[in-house]
Amino acid sequence: MEGRSLLVARMPLAARDVVDFSRWRFFTGEEWAPEAGRAVSLFEGAAREMSVSFLPGRGRFLAVYSYCGLSADVLGRLARNPEGPWGRPATLYRCPESKWNKDYFCYAGKAHPELAHGDNEVVITYAANSWNEKDHERDLRIYWPRFVRAVGGSD
Repeated sequence: MEGRSLLVARMPLAARDVVDFSRWRFFTGEEWAPEAGRAVSLFEGAAREMSVSFLPGRGRFLAVYSYCGLSADVLGRLARNPEGPWGRPATLYRCPESKWNKDYFCYAGKAHPELAHGDNEVVITYAANSWNEKDHERDLRIYWPRFVRAVGGSD
């Protein structure tokens, strides 16, 4: 499923008011412009709920997300700059809960580098849920955050 694009915007730290959109600038692929409509897609398959973190030990930014928002696959991509170019996606973890029941799904993949033990590890979280409300009463394994240590390879 394509169509979920990652865009990037920035604003001056001195602005202090993030809701003052007049100070935001959007990356057009060549420059930073005040018009959001000129922003370019950095990559497809992004999620509404994801993380982008700087990894000092690697000197790279890491984007972590559940593919298109709802997926058993938690993906990661690396880039030297927030505006990219972003590398190819790598599967950091495959959520087993989506196989437990036809109504179960996973979402909200994110990285938490502050919890890692060293530069070659990333701690990711995600959530598992069900489309069937009764499953929340029957199966207490769902609908709470999961923490997973993922060991990275070379970039």
